[in-house]
Amino acid sequence: MSYQGSQIFMVQNNLEAKVDALIEKVDHGFATMDRGFTLMEKGFAAVAADIGEIREDLSGVHTKLEDLTEAVKGNSSRLKVVEDRLNAVEEGLDQVKGFSKEIDHVLARTVVIENHLGIKSVKMA
Repeated sequence: MSYQGSQIFMVQNNLEAKVDALIEKVDHGFATMDRGFTLMEKGFAAVAADIGEIREDLSGVHTKLEDLTEAVKGNSSRLKVVEDRLNAVEEGLDQVKGFSKEIDHVLARTVVIENHLGIKSVKMA
């Protein structure tokens, strides 16, 4: 082999070594990417499962909110009835308030009349 031929052979071997190293790096990169994609797929699957659980939880919360809404509506109508009854009681008490002054006035006049007639009044406790 000539000097020129040996140089070509050395360059060719050097290039083949570099190409082999490059191919090894690319293969390693693809293997790393495959592991990354596998991890990403597992991660996405886990996120999807979490989202499914959250949706189920929210569905339960929604049902409970509907139940609470119905309970509040039922209590609202009951409270209206209680409010109406309390208003009626309040009106009745307003009418009775005036009687206590009238009763006190009648008792005072009764004492005056008893004293005038000489009747001893019986004190009530």
